[in-house]
This record gives sequence, C-alpha cells and structure tokens, in this order.
Amino acid sequence: MIRAWTNLTRSPDTRVIFVSSSVGDDANDGLSEQTPVRTLARGTSLLRDNHPDWLRLKRGDVWYESFGPLSRQGDGALAGRSPEEPMVFGYYGKGPRPLLKIGAEQGWSPWSTADSASSYIAIVGLHFYAHTRDPGSPEFSGIEGGQGIRSISVGENILIEDCRFDFCGIIVDPFQKDNLNPRFSNVRIRRSVIYGNYADTGHAQGIFLNNTDGILLEENVLDHNGWNEQAGAERTKFNHNVYVTTYCTELIAIGNIFARGSSSGLQARAGGIVNNNLFVGNATQLNFGWYSGDAVPPQDGVTGTVLGNVIMDGDPIDPQGQNGEDALWGIQAGNIQSAIIENNLVVRSGEITLSAKNTDGWVGINNLEMKNNRVIAYESYALQIIHDEFSSVNINNNLLYGELGSIHDRDGGAQYIDFENNVDTITDEDIIQTIGYYHGQIGRGPTLEAFLAQARNQERGNWEREYVGSWASNWLRKR
Repeated sequence: MIRAWTNLTRSPDTRVIFVSSSVGDDANDGLSEQTPVRTLARGTSLLRDNHPDWLRLKRGDVWYESFGPLSRQGDGALAGRSPEEPMVFGYYGKGPRPLLKIGAEQGWSPWSTADSASSYIAIVGLHFYAHTRDPGSPEFSGIEGGQGIRSISVGENILIEDCRFDFCGIIVDPFQKDNLNPRFSNVRIRRSVIYGNYADTGHAQGIFLNNTDGILLEENVLDHNGWNEQAGAERTKFNHNVYVTTYCTELIAIGNIFARGSSSGLQARAGGIVNNNLFVGNATQLNFGWYSGDAVPPQDGVTGTVLGNVIMDGDPIDPQGQNGEDALWGIQAGNIQSAIIENNLVVRSGEITLSAKNTDGWVGINNLEMKNNRVIAYESYALQIIHDEFSSVNINNNLLYGELGSIHDRDGGAQYIDFENNVDTITDEDIIQTIGYYHGQIGRGPTLEAFLAQARNQERGNWEREYVGSWASNWLRKR
C-alpha cells in the first residue's frame, strides 16, 4: 500500500517567514518571497511561540548554519498551537531540498524548559548534511557531530517528513528538569532518508528513540548507519539503523527499507507493528522484544505483529569474529506476551531465534502464532529455540530449511510448542533472487549498491514506488 503525503494547511493567523541564503537580507521583514531574510537564526527569531507559524526555506539554497536549540531564555520552548495547527519548518520554490550544512552542530534541537515543551512541530522537505563528517567530501575535517535532529523535549506531536539526513541521524530522548518520567508522544518519521551516521567511539544510530509513546516509521530509507569504513569507524554490535528502546510504546514500522546497518536493521525492543518492510545487509536484521544489558523490560512482555517482511542477504559484523560477531539472525524474538509472525520471507540471513527466557524480567514467549513464513538459511538452522518457558505457541505451515537442520532445540523447549504442517526441504522454485536481480528487472543497475543509491534519492516530486519497502518486498515475496 502506497500512502499519501501529510496535508499541512495554514491557519488564518499563520505568520509565514521566508528565508533565502542566495537573495535574502536579514534587514528584510521576511514576510514574502520578495523580501526574505537570509539566515536561519533571523528567520527563527521571527516565529511566535505557541502559534502555527511557518518558516519556509528556499529550495536550491545552501546554509552553513543549523537551527540549533529551539528554546528562548525567559520565553520557554518553541511550539505550535495544536496537533492540527503545528509550527512548520518547510520550503518554498523549486529545485533541490534546502541544504543545511550543519558540520558538527546539532541541526535542529528542541528541548524543554522547566515548565514548557516543544510540541506540535513539523519538519518537512529539508536536507541536513553533516558535511565535515563526510570522508568523501573535500570539506571533511573530523568525525565530531552526527545529530541532525536531537529532540530532548517532553511534549507531543512531531512530524519529520520528506527530509534527508547525510552523516547524521535523529534522536528523540526527552528530558526535563525534576521530571522523573519525561515522555514524548506521537513521533512520526515518514518518507525520509537517513544515511551514513556513524561514530568511532560511543554509539551512533540512524534513529534512536527513548521514552516515546506512539511512534510511526513509514516508508523511510535507512542505509549504512552506525559505521563508516573510510573514517575508521568499524562495525560494532552497539550501533543500528534504528534503535527503539524498551522504554517506548506503540511502535508502527511499515514500508521501510533497513539496509546495511552496523548491527541491526531495526531494534524493536518494545515490540509493536513491524509490517511490510525490506531488511537487507544487516547482521541482526530484526530484533522484536529481545533486549540485553541493564534495561528494564516492558511489564508483562511485548505485543505486536511481524507481517509480510522480506529479510534477506544478511551481512555479519565480522565473518571471522568472536562473541557472536560472525553470526547472522533474521529475526530475534523474545519476552512476548502476544504476537503474530506471519508471511515473512527470511533468506540468506541466518535463523529465526525464539528465546523463552523467563528471568531478569523476561516473561518467556506466550500466545505466539508463527505461520506461513519461508525461512531459507544457509550455514545455520532455520529456527533456533532457546530456554523453555513457552505457553500457547503455535508454529504452523512454515517452510523451515536450514543447511544445519530445520530446528535447533537447545534447551528442550520445543516440547511445549505445537508444530503442524511445516516442511524442511526446498526446490528450485524456492530459491529467492537478490535485490540486485529485482533492480535489474525494473530496468536499473542489477546490484544492491545501485538499488540503494537510487532509493536514497527518494523525495516528494521524485517519488518512485519501486523504492518503497512494501512494494519491493511484495515483489520479492512473489518471486
């Protein structure tokens, strides 16, 4: 299903501010295309708190500047009026997206004051480029930076749509002084491209979400986040394309492309809806409910669905490595209250692992339907079962082919699972083509690299359904 763009409309009292680096002047009033201001700082200063004002940047223009923190000393945090009347950071005119060369700075950073928050905001059609972190650029100067958007505000309703982030990522991690449970609700990240964020020390994700309720990740392209071989930032198990912590709720991830992450394509540690996505080239392609470390797990386990995804051609962190760095996982799932895993294609990506651990806050695996999946695993098992706290688990009508065997029952937990009508052999008809084959069949370069290079060009006005995760995965499932 190909969805629509968000329809944003101005209110009767909306103030529209125009900004142009090429023809603007900060002495102008900024109230028309003919009288734009020049700098982002001047444009932002003309926005009114708690109003549905719009800041519009001229397409084709370039700024060596960032918005930086969106809070004013003594005035509180910048915010729109309501979910229906947001403050909008957008564009006008024709040409490429407005380009913000943010270097090592934070591109856009709302935060909370003691008694106010940055709520009801839309960021649409902007390009954040950490140019000094790009080792392929003559402007490269070091690895510092990496935060295209860093929202540490409590509050609600932020939309990020049709934006591009190069060598920087998105962080939503609310904080407020004296608030022991800071939360943000309703984060929508849609039809955006997040590419190449990395770190050589510490952690770096394409998207990091914590303490957030109501998350929509829809039809985004996330590629090569968490590492950069040119800059000497090696792959590690701590960096991912998307990391949703156990402290989040109500995740919906639909129609995305998760490609070539340092470790995981998507860490959905809080469960949720993960449907019709394309995963390719990650070591752990999808983590659902599984967590490690000192995190507090969701009480009573996670719920959700994993439906209609294509998970293919995994790439281990280090094929010769130790401590699991040579391993591949198509899906890791655990700590489940109730879930459905159905109609997924997992090929050349290692196994599906079900962990029914019931210590350290885990609840085992309960009320799970795993059906109509095709798992074709080379050099591993198709399904690994570990621990034994299974309850009301049905595994039916799946193709489970593994070169080492169909099922590895490590701890005897399989006796508590109902198996029916599963098969463990493949024919020539079951051999699944690659993303490169798909790309060649639609008349483009027949490689994964060519597919992803084109996918990273997705934007409004140049939107191609062939580079939407749901469209590509549906095509591959039928071949």
